[in-house]
Amino acid sequence: MNVSKIKTLVILLVCMFVFSANMQATAGEPTHKFKYQGEGEIFLQAGSHEISEMGINIINGVRLNRYLYTGVGIGVSTSLDDEALMMPLFLDVKGYLPISRKISFLAVGDLGIKTDFSVSGFYVNPGMGISLKTGRKCALNITLRYEYFTYNENFETQLGNIGARIKCNNIGLKLGLSF
Repeated sequence: MNVSKIKTLVILLVCMFVFSANMQATAGEPTHKFKYQGEGEIFLQAGSHEISEMGINIINGVRLNRYLYTGVGIGVSTSLDDEALMMPLFLDVKGYLPISRKISFLAVGDLGIKTDFSVSGFYVNPGMGISLKTGRKCALNITLRYEYFTYNENFETQLGNIGARIKCNNIGLKLGLSF
């Protein structure tokens, strides 16, 4: 992924966050105030291509209503195989389906890029889980996630440079604390 595509995706993610945070009701209707929601996540995942990762994410966004949240996240993850550090930058969307006062089903989707400044790639990270309310404004989110990550890599051989498209499929568990 070249630098211009990364810049375009970053600008798009920031614009989506700013517009979702500054939405106003139409004229003549009362203004709806959206609530800030932050989240810290830790995760562990394993999958194809001998990649086992662990890391942390920090997500800042707005709770649009009882059922929908959107935010922008950044994080750091490390591969347990080769100790490479990756930095994801992503748009996070969560849908909540309350089943009681303290428990909600959770559907999550992340869309963004991961980079270690020598390799950059696109990733999608959908998941499902539960949200357990632990306080008036806090909740513990437990999600089972699938991650699809793809990037280009060049290998030097005796015949010259060979480019390859690497595709990774990972399954993981994320624990998050939202506030």
